[in-house]
Amino acid sequence: MSGTIVEVGSATQRETTLRIERGLRSLGLSMMLLLVCYPFFGTGTPRQIVLNLFLSLVFVSAIAAVGERRRHLVIGLALAVPWFILTWVETATAAPTSWISGVAGGLAIAFLSFTLVIVLDFVLRADRVTTGVLWGAVAIYMILGGVWFINFALMQRFEPASFTDMTVGAGNPAEWTDLLYYSFVTLTTLGFGDIVPTTSMARHFTVAEAVCGVLYLPIVISRLVGAVGTSSALGTGDADEVH
Repeated sequence: MSGTIVEVGSATQRETTLRIERGLRSLGLSMMLLLVCYPFFGTGTPRQIVLNLFLSLVFVSAIAAVGERRRHLVIGLALAVPWFILTWVETATAAPTSWISGVAGGLAIAFLSFTLVIVLDFVLRADRVTTGVLWGAVAIYMILGGVWFINFALMQRFEPASFTDMTVGAGNPAEWTDLLYYSFVTLTTLGFGDIVPTTSMARHFTVAEAVCGVLYLPIVISRLVGAVGTSSALGTGDADEVH
């Protein structure tokens, strides 16, 4: 298996490959855990602290997955550390300013996008399907939902009328927990219509995420099927390969 994360082809790199696969597994699981637990966060400082801890776990897992190359590690830390500081400063501030939210959100988007590109390249370049590749595919899908969620949250932060919750009376501005739900509903193209984009920019971003969701699954699944077929044809395989 070769890719941007690391070139794999010799026995001496086996340990490195296993570390990458553990990082990808941790990244996928941490983001799935965040998605499952987010309804219990809500608002308020104590719950915000819990959310920050979950997000920190996601970022640490992402660095573990993509940080085998020094250049990637430096870039990842350069984006993650300022985000970590600003996020906790915002949590500790009684009246956080918009610029803190904007910069922290921008850093989070940049870091997750950087991680997504590296892991996607790793998955698409794989010459056989291992558990690490499968966890990478899961992580990419979860990261896509996370990136769009942060975009939506920033839009709502600076223009509160961007998304409306139609389940409450005539409609109130959507909360951030609503937007995380909305992001994954859009990514999967379910489109329940309970959260509605009400500005042209919000609609544009919604369509863009839906397109990403529609294109991702067939592209990645076809690539994984192709990798399995190539591996079988060449008669290659090892203990970690998925058949």
